[in-house]
Amino acid sequence: MKIALVGPLDSPVKKNASAGSEIWTYNFAEQLKMRGISPSLYAASGSEFSGELITTVDYKDLLESDGGDISKTKFAFFSISEMVRVVHDQARYDLIHLSVYSLTYYLPLIELIAKPIIATLHGLPFKKEDAKILLSKIPKINFAVISNSLLTDLERSRNYKVIYNGINLPDFPFAAGKRKYFFWMGRISKEKGVEDAIKFAQKIKEELIIAGPIRDEEYFNQFVKPNLNSKIRYVGGLGLKEKVKYYQGAKAFLMPIKWEEPFGLVAIEAMACGTPVIAYDRGALPEIISAGIDGFIVKPNDVDGLIKAAKKIIEIDRKKCREKVEKHFTLEKMVDEYLNYYKEIMKIKR
Repeated sequence: MKIALVGPLDSPVKKNASAGSEIWTYNFAEQLKMRGISPSLYAASGSEFSGELITTVDYKDLLESDGGDISKTKFAFFSISEMVRVVHDQARYDLIHLSVYSLTYYLPLIELIAKPIIATLHGLPFKKEDAKILLSKIPKINFAVISNSLLTDLERSRNYKVIYNGINLPDFPFAAGKRKYFFWMGRISKEKGVEDAIKFAQKIKEELIIAGPIRDEEYFNQFVKPNLNSKIRYVGGLGLKEKVKYYQGAKAFLMPIKWEEPFGLVAIEAMACGTPVIAYDRGALPEIISAGIDGFIVKPNDVDGLIKAAKKIIEIDRKKCREKVEKHFTLEKMVDEYLNYYKEIMKIKR
């Protein structure tokens, strides 16, 4: 089976990427290759893959002229260009698999694809009311949806299968040692809710470690930077080994999210290391966390609720956190389900 795996352009696809969909795409591509599948990965420069890597844009060309943020205009142009390349190359493949968040730029060209096609929905880049209009124009695409919560924004009559994300367990070893602080990690922007994690730490008077790339400089300067001190520390973006170290040393991982999180890879990474997760009741988090067993679910925007949950963390058996991931959220389980879906789709199409 020959697969075209079309990756995101927001940042390079690699094991130590700064964003979840890039990490997911890297791990998925490597696991397919290990299974004897022959994926070709389409991605930006700087990406890493032990198989065939097809570079569709120099990542530097996506940035504003001053070398700052990604240019929306350039991103749109190169995203469309990536899909045009796949259209031209499609004869090489048995199936096309899109692993991109910004589907809006890819969908119009799907009608030019004659091969079976699947898209992993890492989230929806458009509003619920727009989804019905846009998706009705391309009935032949199949979707892998990463959580049941995302289905509320889809027409349930469409072709889809819910397949939860999985992680490579050996990358996240369990630790039973002493825990010293609370940990928050993600892209630093309003929807990720780091400001509530800071309020939590200030009220409970506990140490808080903050990590992740700054995606909104103005937000960071207003809500994070002024509150940093000896007990509330920002440690920047982290590589795999560094973030595992922080997971393993944390009393709990905080996810006071301000949006409907489509999944939350960081939650299962933390749980694999034996760290319970305290999260607001948004998006897919209630599907991942079993309250009182491997973490707690708190009413959105309730900082005091976070504190109440934190005081009960001692009741959690950290081995249960690891067991949850071993049973439901491994990379092997996820890829098994995708390969079965591939076979189903190809049988239908042929």
